Amino acid sequence: MHIITTTSINKIFRKPTEFHALKDVSLSIDEGEFVSIVGKSGCGKSTLLYILSTMDTDFTGDLQMFNESLVGKSSAYLAHLRNKNIGFVFQFHYLLAEFSALENVMVPALKLNEKHYETIKKEAMEKLDLLGLADIAHKRANNLSGGQQQRVAIARALINNPAIIIGDEPTGNLDSENSAIVIQLFKTLAKEQQQTIIIVTHDIDIPKVTDRTITMSDGRIL
Repeated sequence: MHIITTTSINKIFRKPTEFHALKDVSLSIDEGEFVSIVGKSGCGKSTLLYILSTMDTDFTGDLQMFNESLVGKSSAYLAHLRNKNIGFVFQFHYLLAEFSALENVMVPALKLNEKHYETIKKEAMEKLDLLGLADIAHKRANNLSGGQQQRVAIARALINNPAIIIGDEPTGNLDSENSAIVIQLFKTLAKEQQQTIIIVTHDIDIPKVTDRTITMSDGRIL
């Protein structure tokens, strides 16, 4: 089943000068597929990622998720859709420094407000355990190593059991050992949890393990 489909997506930035960032981008991504998007800096891959994630709605063409067109939907509708169905992992972890690892993981579920506090706490602990982080659950985020911080960020992305995980250079700040751990983790999630994973990357090791690599150049898919 296609979980995301785009049809003739065009994106034009108008400031400071007009720039045609995406040109007639059409693609489909399936449930449980692990996809990497690669290309030189400025080719449009991060622009595409932000449209796929519903964060950028200023484009022409069609974006469908779960066979529903999202064009014209309200920002509140899209925000709820994102929080419930999409987990984000960025190059920088964006953890709340004063919060513990456990508290950071709980944040998106508390925001979604569909479960009791104790249930969220238990499930957050399970996600940390899944990532081998149960022993640092009560440590403050700013006392963790870079690799631990990024894995906590992944646990946070998983807390609402999203259908889709979107990563923007998720291994960009990690050494090779921690990168390998994160890549293997994504591969396991796609295979065992049937989560769809879409990652923009410059990391040459990620496309080696993804189901499909989408290569972009000058705003187009090659």
